[in-house]
Amino acid sequence: MSGWGNEIARRPLLTAIAAALGIAVAGGAALEILHPFRRTIPGPYGDLVSLLPDPDASKAFGKMLVAHEQPMPDLAALRARLAHASLESAIAGDLAAGRLVEVHGWVLPQIVTGLAIAAARNG
Repeated sequence: MSGWGNEIARRPLLTAIAAALGIAVAGGAALEILHPFRRTIPGPYGDLVSLLPDPDASKAFGKMLVAHEQPMPDLAALRARLAHASLESAIAGDLAAGRLVEVHGWVLPQIVTGLAIAAARNG
């Protein structure tokens, strides 16, 4: 017993889907436009530390790394790598190339430990 009133009309459904997609695209565009205006972190390594999703937690982690005598990373090399790639792709590159650091049983990409040490020494 399917009456005309019980069926979903195609045109309003497609219009609603298109509107939802348009809102999602506009929201994504707004986030990309506002991306350069995210929080800046002062200090000599602030440009690197600001790339981290949680700078405060990274600073605490970096202090632990420094306490375990991890060397200061080559910051020029870190800046050069991150100038041409996102943090996520740099992490993936470290994993693929085997650039890993072992700390207390944790095996981490070099870029993660380097940025955490930079956060700890940022001031």
